[in-house]
This record gives sequence, structure tokens and C-alpha cells, in this order.
Amino acid sequence: MLCGLAVPDDLQETAQLIPPQDLDEPGDLVLAVADGTPRDPLARRRHPIRATIALASRLAWNKFGLVFAILIAVAVAGFILLSIARHTLIDVLWLGVMDMTGSAFTSPADRGAEKVAQVLLTVDGMAVIPLVTAIIVGARLTGRVRGDPRPRGGHVIVVGGGDVGTRVTGALHDLGFEVALVDHDERARGVPFARSLGLPVVIGDTYSERTLRQAGLDSAIALVCATSSDIVNLETTLQARALRGDDLRIVLRLFDEDLAQRVGKSVRNVVSRSVSYLAAPAFAVAMLEHQVLRTIAVGRHVLLIADVRVEPGAEIAGQPLADLERDRLARVLALQEKGMPRFGWAPERDHRLEAGDRVIVLATRAGLSTFLAGNRPPATVQMAAEESD
Repeated sequence: MLCGLAVPDDLQETAQLIPPQDLDEPGDLVLAVADGTPRDPLARRRHPIRATIALASRLAWNKFGLVFAILIAVAVAGFILLSIARHTLIDVLWLGVMDMTGSAFTSPADRGAEKVAQVLLTVDGMAVIPLVTAIIVGARLTGRVRGDPRPRGGHVIVVGGGDVGTRVTGALHDLGFEVALVDHDERARGVPFARSLGLPVVIGDTYSERTLRQAGLDSAIALVCATSSDIVNLETTLQARALRGDDLRIVLRLFDEDLAQRVGKSVRNVVSRSVSYLAAPAFAVAMLEHQVLRTIAVGRHVLLIADVRVEPGAEIAGQPLADLERDRLARVLALQEKGMPRFGWAPERDHRLEAGDRVIVLATRAGLSTFLAGNRPPATVQMAAEESD
């Protein structure tokens, strides 16, 4: 956790970054690092024995596993009956294979156990051949022997297999979440991506009750609606809320910012975001501030992450980090001291900046502008003033 965030609803007010030692104060959010390392409770660490049992159950209860188990049991029973008829092991194997391929040597003089074994193995062989044929043909048509895995509960449902949905699915999987992908198009980009990760995939109308049930809505912890249609996302959200209630956390992608704000305020436990609103600051910053590395949208406010080098003669040179963070509009995340090969991600707050130092700073727009303005050497400022005159 890097810091707390106090985000006002009024756009005229400024968001504040609360130091970790002051988090007992009221704050809306916290900013934390998600580096892709699975960690509890995001990732469930399963016992090896339980994992083996779960794998065996999934193999047994797929569309062919149960049938195979029955046929194998019948074949074993047939071989046992042949051995009871006092045949040698080689004769048991030979007669059993011949019986299963329909080439049984029958005789009225055979014993009862042998007759029963011949019937069982012959019928069993007649069932195995078409089953193997169906598996081979199905694998050739679909590229898979098994069907899609089923949601196991405690997962996140991502609706939409487009560019955004695919990236959200990959990010959640990297963080250790169980994910199920839902899309109406079998050819959507995210479908083969999710299947390559072994994730459950459900094809169908995303706002359909049947589709949501198949995706494990009853046991899911969250729903992310990330299709390119506002109507589909909103219908899916309302349907999921009607089926599940207020305990399901929902993230809703909308293009209309006003609609996103209204939905977020009127529907409980729903976070609604406008894609255009989230993308606009990134485009604006990319044109204005080349030092900005990333933008983070927090409600209707934007936080910026910038790489700033301390120039010779700059105003911020000689100032400790604590003074630069005092107004709670900026926080230094990392420091690369002059002559050091890499950044340190736990900088001392009493460190005084020197020319040649580099800092990764998290700031509001006002905080970053003040930070950059204080970093311009006096000669540069004077030259800019003369040019403006």
C-alpha cells in the first residue's frame, strides 16, 4: 500500500494523497501495488491431495469420463469372469480382446461364467468403438477433447471478449483470481485466450439468465461488464442484480459519462466507468507533459505518475521529500540518487534532493505542475520570460 486517497465529489476541489502513517483519518480509497504476484485472499492455495481429487473428479465428470468409467468397469468384470472359468492369463487376455472385437469363440459347452463374460465383453466392445469415434471426430471439429471447464465458485465473471474484456481477464488471472469469460460470439478475441489459460468460457447472450447461471453467477464474487455496447452492459448489470441481489460487486463499462455517474449513484455496489472519460486525461497528458508515465482515474479525478529529473539550479534541489509532500498533492514513490544504477522504492522522507536525482512522483494535476515548475532552472525560466516579452 502506497498511500490513502481522499477523493471529493466536487470537481472544483482537489483530491489529496494521505501518507500511510495518517491513514486513521477518513479516506475514501487506498492506492496499492498489484504486481502480478498471487497472494491471499486473491488466490486460493489448494492442498495437493485436494487438487488431485478435484482433477480426478473433473476428468470423471466431463461429457465422456462417466461413460468411459462404466465401460471400463464392465470390461474388468468380463475379464474377471474369464479368469474364474480357469483360463490362463494369456488365454484371458486373448479371449477378452476377441470378445470385445466381435470375434468371440462361442460354444454351448462353455461354462456359465464364460458365457456371461462373452456377452459383457461383446456388448462393451460394441459401445467402445462408436464412443472412440465420437471423441476423435469431436476433437477434429472443435480442437478439444474435453468441454470447457466449469466455474468453481469464488470467481469473477468478465462479460465481453473484446480488447478490454481480454485485457481485464488476463490481468485478473495474473493476480490469482478465478475468472469465467462470457461472450455471445464464439470467434471473439478473448475466447481462445481464455481457453488457452484453462478458464471457463460461456457462449450466449450475456444478459440471459441461463448464460449468467452457467457462468456461475450464484457463487461469483464480482461481475465485470466490459462489452462495447452500453445497452448490453446495462441490461447485464440489471439482470445480474435482479438474480443475485446487492451482495454482488459489479464493475460497469459505459461510454456516456453522465449515464455512468447516474448508474453509480442509483445502483448499490456498482462501480461505473466511462471509457472516453478514462482515456481523455491520458491523451491530454501525452500531448502536454512528456514526463508523465501513467494516469490513474479515481472517480472524476485523475492522478498522474511522472518521472522527474532534478535539474541543476532547480528550486526543488536541496528540499527534503517531506516538504514536497506536505500539501498532500504529491507523493514520491521512488528515488534514484545521482550515480546510483536503479531506483529505490522506499525513499527516506528526510532525503534532500540534489541535481541529477530522479524521482517517480504520484501527484494530482496541481501537485505535478507545482513539482515541475519548481524543477525548472532559473536560466530556463528567465529565457522563457524574455521570449514571451
